[in-house]
Amino acid sequence: MIGAQQPANLNPDPSESFNPAAPQSEVPAKARSGKHRKFGAKQSRNWIWPKTREEQRKAFRAWQFIAKQIIHKERYSFQAISTFDQFLFWGKGEIYASNEEMAEAAGKCSARKISREISAYRDMGIIAVDMGWRKSQDGQFKSTRTIRLAVPRDFDPNISIEPAEYHHVHGGRDGGGK
Repeated sequence: MIGAQQPANLNPDPSESFNPAAPQSEVPAKARSGKHRKFGAKQSRNWIWPKTREEQRKAFRAWQFIAKQIIHKERYSFQAISTFDQFLFWGKGEIYASNEEMAEAAGKCSARKISREISAYRDMGIIAVDMGWRKSQDGQFKSTRTIRLAVPRDFDPNISIEPAEYHHVHGGRDGGGK
């Protein structure tokens, strides 16, 4: 019988990692705060949206490549951004979906989680959010949200603008592959 393995601690600095098997005294205080992370708001500039569908798809993929690097660098969740291509209005490059719609598409998480992630993405500078009002068919005023793709004004020099071109060989070490 194989003995139970202890969880791997990939980060050797105990002040920066969380190990559920560690005694309470070894767990960093910030890991036990129970509070959601806040990000300092960064200035952003709107992503220029092209006219043709082919160019729009390329522009979205390029923006997504940059945005995901920024999210990864901040060690934050990709759950909300994973739904953006489903709700993007390609003609304008804008997203109008509600938190509830995005939460359903993101694996049935809570609408509050999506709201927190949208706020975090805005603070990271990868989206711009405009709030507004519209009059519904029953005469009631409803709040609206428009999400526009953006990038931070000041880039981390380690952020790549486009993915590297790799030639994939699937034949193993010797290059063969029959």
